[in-house]
Amino acid sequence: MIFEKQNMQGNLLAKSKKTLPQLSIKFSEDYPSQARTLPPESVNDDENSTGKFTKLHESGWEISGEIREDYYRWINDFQARHETFGSVWGNFEETVYFDFLEGYQHFLKHHPYKEWDYGDI
Repeated sequence: MIFEKQNMQGNLLAKSKKTLPQLSIKFSEDYPSQARTLPPESVNDDENSTGKFTKLHESGWEISGEIREDYYRWINDFQARHETFGSVWGNFEETVYFDFLEGYQHFLKHHPYKEWDYGDI
């Protein structure tokens, strides 16, 4: 990731390529068949589509992921990028990684995961 430092007038003072510390949240199951996934409309508005898609949202988040289907439609693994808040990626059933805690919180506020039961399909 490239970080830029600007003065009060917005002029570029310095530009450096740094690696951010990787932040993450590890999720665990409340019961064995628990699902915690993004809804398919996170990446595509067509209610019949499956496969890999990317969608830019009014929130500023561009979300990519693969829509899976077995009676129900969902997204497990995803990647999301925001110009201001950085990146969020992973799987809400395992581990989600993010550049900044504020970015993770902003992502969840605008794009919450859904909890359901794999046993229902």
